[in-house]
Amino acid sequence: QEETAGAAAFVRFAIAQRGGPVHEVVIRTGEVAFLGRAPKASVVVQDSSVSSQHVEFSLGRVPANKSPERAGQPCVLARDRSQNGTGLCRLGPDGLPDLVNIWRLSSGPELLEDGQVFVIPLRSKSRQVGQNEVLETSLFHFYMDPGPGGNWPPRPLALIGQGNGRAEEAVLPARVPDKLADSDILPDCYDPSSGVGRWNYQARLGEGGLGIVYRAYDCRGNLGHVAIKVLKHPQRAYWGKQHCFAMHRESQWSLQKIHNRQDGRYCESSAKLFARYLEDHTGLLQVCPGSFDERRKRFETPGLDWEKDGPTVVAAPYVVMELVEGEAMHVAMDREWRAPSKHGVKDPPPMTVEEKRQVLIQAARALEYLATFGLIHRDFRGCNMHLAERAVDGAECVLKVLDLGVMITDEDWQQSNTNDAVQAFRRRGETEEKRRRYDWLPWEVRISADGIGPPLNFEKPVHSFDMFSLGVLALHLTIGRTEARSRLSAMESAGAGKDPTAVEVIDTSMLGLDPMLHRYMLGPAALRPAPSVVVRSIEAKLADPQKLPLTSKANVGRLPRGRGVNSGPLGPEVTLSRTRSPTIWPEERTRDPALMNQVPQPKRLLPPDPPTPPAVTILPPPDPPMLPAVPAPAPVAPMPEVNGHRQGDLPKRRDPPGASAKSVARIPRDWESRSSSEDGRLGRPERITSQVPVSEATS
Repeated sequence: QEETAGAAAFVRFAIAQRGGPVHEVVIRTGEVAFLGRAPKASVVVQDSSVSSQHVEFSLGRVPANKSPERAGQPCVLARDRSQNGTGLCRLGPDGLPDLVNIWRLSSGPELLEDGQVFVIPLRSKSRQVGQNEVLETSLFHFYMDPGPGGNWPPRPLALIGQGNGRAEEAVLPARVPDKLADSDILPDCYDPSSGVGRWNYQARLGEGGLGIVYRAYDCRGNLGHVAIKVLKHPQRAYWGKQHCFAMHRESQWSLQKIHNRQDGRYCESSAKLFARYLEDHTGLLQVCPGSFDERRKRFETPGLDWEKDGPTVVAAPYVVMELVEGEAMHVAMDREWRAPSKHGVKDPPPMTVEEKRQVLIQAARALEYLATFGLIHRDFRGCNMHLAERAVDGAECVLKVLDLGVMITDEDWQQSNTNDAVQAFRRRGETEEKRRRYDWLPWEVRISADGIGPPLNFEKPVHSFDMFSLGVLALHLTIGRTEARSRLSAMESAGAGKDPTAVEVIDTSMLGLDPMLHRYMLGPAALRPAPSVVVRSIEAKLADPQKLPLTSKANVGRLPRGRGVNSGPLGPEVTLSRTRSPTIWPEERTRDPALMNQVPQPKRLLPPDPPTPPAVTILPPPDPPMLPAVPAPAPVAPMPEVNGHRQGDLPKRRDPPGASAKSVARIPRDWESRSSSEDGRLGRPERITSQVPVSEATS
């Protein structure tokens, strides 16, 4: 609002404490107001954990990048001046504070939006408040004056327990951001006392093999809240140079290719599927001038000595990215199959079938977009994606692909390049459990990563790597990550990398993905379809969603050469969860002992559980598409006789002397391919076993 001519501008806002009064505050140009424990504060809070001047409010102007229609208008700026921290969050779709996504208020001026909620203090000294909990009375709602005709002042907010006539202070579950450690490397950190620096680091978001990602606020520019990835161990001569280039390369993939509007291949809708890189502060643009392609080919040369010929590394290389809200995709899509959180935090509801369909088609479109630039992602998995927005009120969910650290071009010379910046997968792990975690790697790359075969970064056709990863993502969405890894391990043992009949047919029709097309995605590299083929197939199925089933039936095709140890039949519906899932039928919900014995939960200031969907009818799987026929195996020649027996025959059992019934184990002895006319599959093999003592059995 503007006062009379010549007078200073002013803003009016209100702070409403839950279970407390509503405070109206007016600030003019050059004035400040405080929320704190001091008696002269504009908003007085009687809490020993609150500082005397906990939050400072001042008047500012709306920047054009925040709101073009409100650019230049007066606004409220806030900054943290406390010892125990100040949190901020937005309201969720249900109108309640979203305590799952709290961020720290910066010590520099930060623009406030109407409807935001303060958490004061962020760290309470009260013994009844746990590490991931906040008091309901520590929530302060911020309201801007709507002007003439608006509903002003706002009404007081009652506590949850006041409906029965007595006040009760509720302890609410929340995800409180961690405090930054003194050992964290924070380049160009903002100092509010001197005004030096740019970034106000608020929380650590995650850590990977390349760097650490922080949430930060741009105190001197107009980028607002961003995500900053800082390189780990830049002082190491060999490691630092190699990964500094990798960080530079991933930022340039975004700046020069994916999000470059000047490129003729740019597509706005497809580019939005990737997190945008905003600035490159690795130092390579200054140290190694020239075009990005020239710089890339120089440092991706096979056999490059990084310690001798690598680039000069600045003190703290980092890149700036857009801040992606939401949660990691592997967490969201696996919630249906895991137990509830033990930290007292109520998780969001599991993904619906419609959300899974949208995620899969968006992921396929993302790979289709990369193919136009001749790029191979090679790390296309759930932990490198974010479910930025959920499907609410008919809107589609939003997928964001984050990490481009190991992405390379599909040039022929890159296929077996042993440069450390290109050959990203050299070892999968020492144990079977560790090797299973690399489930997104295609069969042919796993052989190279295990040191069995020659170096291989990708196989022809060039889309085969990422299409296999997309098939694994579809498997996770259908049957869960744990079960998917068990099935993939069984397929790998059966030779799925060379024999397409060894790939188990999983019913992915509920996602709009044809099961037979999905089978080819997980088969040999030469048979994997292109991204455009998968996109067109899914789009055709999703054009009429009423014909798609809402659940996944039991596996369509059994694995011909044995199954995993823990991969038994899943029944008519694939649901391995102990949480309330929208895919559980009502009659199955009542029979689940984990749901029947649930202890009633106390009232929480969080979104309610999703309604139970009605029973649905499982539709038969669609007709398989016309795909290249699998060549029939060559006829097996008669086996020669050895010691009077033909090889492959089942010999009579002969227990060695002293062998007891308990010491006899069954191990595979030989394989014999026999034709099967049961379901038309080609050459369904059967396993033949022999009896040997446990002491002599070998794996």
